[in-house]
Amino acid sequence: MPLFPLSVAASLANAVLNSGHSLLKRLVLRKKQVNYVEYALLYELAGALLLLPFALYDLSLPRSLDAWAYAGLAAAAWSVYTLLSAYNTKHVEASRLVLLNRFKIIWIVLLASIFLGEAITSKKLVSGALIIGGSFLLSFERVKLSFDRQSLIIFGSVLIAAIANLADKAAINHFPIFFYAFLTYLVPALAIYAYSRPNLPRAYNNLSGNKKWLLLTLVVQTLGYLALLYALSIAEAVTVLLIAEMQVPLTAFGGILFLHEKKDLKKVFAALALVVAGSALLIL
Repeated sequence: MPLFPLSVAASLANAVLNSGHSLLKRLVLRKKQVNYVEYALLYELAGALLLLPFALYDLSLPRSLDAWAYAGLAAAAWSVYTLLSAYNTKHVEASRLVLLNRFKIIWIVLLASIFLGEAITSKKLVSGALIIGGSFLLSFERVKLSFDRQSLIIFGSVLIAAIANLADKAAINHFPIFFYAFLTYLVPALAIYAYSRPNLPRAYNNLSGNKKWLLLTLVVQTLGYLALLYALSIAEAVTVLLIAEMQVPLTAFGGILFLHEKKDLKKVFAALALVVAGSALLIL
């Protein structure tokens, strides 16, 4: 099978798994007793432990200093983003978060052109516009864009996520995928622990009945991240990350079905059509 269909399949798998991850993450973090910093720490630590045996089996260290610099940049960016993402999920209305997070697409296109040399084509611009349009449609009449503190935090977090994704792209061909993924969980876990110094047993107990959901969230997101890393290793970052935006309408559907969120189904279907059209434009 040619590489491009494989990258498309991996990107779509990431979209499906990430939509599940978003729903499970909201399910846990909207509980009042769950602290977002403790959640982020346990999440990253458990992810590192989950990937450890695969990382050791697949161990191969690059000699290139550039590879380690890119990996270090990605790990640092993921450390900050993990905390900001957990904070945003807990404190920001879901529809507003969905919309503002899509501005990551703009950062991805610009930064990939500047630092990775990926061409800005009309096809990518139209695809990005369709996908952002789908997000606007989902949030229409529910979100007022304003530059308040929460909006600025979200805008900052999407910039950091874009940097992390592009650093992943630059680094992944130098590392075995499992070992690289292990690093991007371990370093954030250590950084968040150094930042917060929580009581780990207490943090674990604070999850009360949410432990199984945390574990399921972790497994789903880890599989999604591995799929994303594989796609990034064989295709352009902008193409992969735009296709992965299919997660937006899928998450909306999941919110209706599993979290009993109230949404206009006509808008959800229209948003899905726009995002599918944007993704199809890249694939065809």
